[in-house]
Amino acid sequence: MTTIAGAKPSSKQVYLRSLEERLRQKKAQLANVKRKVKHAAKASRSGINVQVQNAEKRADSALATMTAQLQILKDADDISWEQLKFGIEIAWEDLSLSVARIVARFS
Repeated sequence: MTTIAGAKPSSKQVYLRSLEERLRQKKAQLANVKRKVKHAAKASRSGINVQVQNAEKRADSALATMTAQLQILKDADDISWEQLKFGIEIAWEDLSLSVARIVARFS
């Protein structure tokens, strides 16, 4: 995803960079919440462990889907990538909602 010196990056490259940065931030947010949740689960020793595991599975699944979609977008040619944006945005929303639910439930 390099450009020739002085050349303006394509809209695909700009979108990819933005998406990669948002994904990095979401991964960090998810990792932080997982640490807090595991600590809370150990402290409470209640049924929270099942809730934690289920929430983590949903978020991890959404994260895997988003990562796969990102790779598909990287491999797409400059014409077809625009058509892939819709699916990527759906995967992004799913990931964002999963992480938001974990944050809301366990913060």
